[in-house]
Amino acid sequence: MLVDYVYWQFFLAPRWLLHVTWNLQRALVRLFSVPVMLRTLLAPWHRDTISFHGGTLSQFGLTILWNLLSRGIGLLVRSSALVLWLTIELVFLALVAILIPAFIAWPALVIVGVATGLALSTYVPL
Repeated sequence: MLVDYVYWQFFLAPRWLLHVTWNLQRALVRLFSVPVMLRTLLAPWHRDTISFHGGTLSQFGLTILWNLLSRGIGLLVRSSALVLWLTIELVFLALVAILIPAFIAWPALVIVGVATGLALSTYVPL
């Protein structure tokens, strides 16, 4: 039974934790649509553009200005979403970097804690 526990604690469970964290990381990438956001970073926001069909110079300038504004809004919204995703991803990876070693070290920490508690409980100052 002890061998089964050691096998689970040091081999099966960490592998399962890595698998779960990998799936969660992939879910975060899909939730924030990172490949699509990167591919369409400079695309107009909601394809909101106008086309120039001839006319005056001011209409041409207004068309260019509107299209640039739409692309600027798209860039701002998409880059904000990517920054949010990156922040969440970094926090997630930091937690995983703490969780997995802590899970592996937990049995040793329990043994050290119990031994320290027993040693301190039997200590009688003079």
